Amino acid sequence: MQRLCHSHELLRNARDTALAEVAKLTVERDKLAKDLRYEESAHEDTIRHRDFCEEWADKLANAVAGVEVIGEHSNLNNPWEQAYDVMRSLEEFLAIEKQLEEFKRQVGQLNSGVLTAERKCERLTDDLAKAESTVAEMKEELKGVRQRLGSAEKLLREIAYHGDSGNGVTESELRNYAKDYYWWMKSSARKLLDSFAHHDAGIPK
Repeated sequence: MQRLCHSHELLRNARDTALAEVAKLTVERDKLAKDLRYEESAHEDTIRHRDFCEEWADKLANAVAGVEVIGEHSNLNNPWEQAYDVMRSLEEFLAIEKQLEEFKRQVGQLNSGVLTAERKCERLTDDLAKAESTVAEMKEELKGVRQRLGSAEKLLREIAYHGDSGNGVTESELRNYAKDYYWWMKSSARKLLDSFAHHDAGIPK
């Protein structure tokens, strides 16, 4: 009897221990189940995010270039990488295009400077032509003055040495001749005519 009671006691202790272990395992199972549901939900979110990112990566890649340029997904090709390379090439192209625009601007400034210089040259050429025309007119005018002065000098000298020899020159004409000669000797017109490269050596000095 005593042995039976002892066995019963052992069985009850074993049962209690087993029940406690079951309760502990149940709590652990519930925790693991909860963790599994969280991980499954997080995994589904990760899949959705991955799909969303892949979708937009494909859209961006296709916006950069067509499939014929970037290709399709395969173990030998990554369209996203191809699109990235295209973008880098485009950046380099835009940089070169910017430099080209700057060169065009500089060339435009140079052309503008050339046009301005050409206009100034044209104006200077016109001014030179006008000056040459004016000089030519002055030469003609001074040539006539020279002739009149030559006649006046000759007449005045003749009068000074021989008197009026009845050449019919009036007193008023003599005064005019004298005035012309005096003007010639004092004016800058004489100096201007003397400066001409081909002036006449017979002009009074």
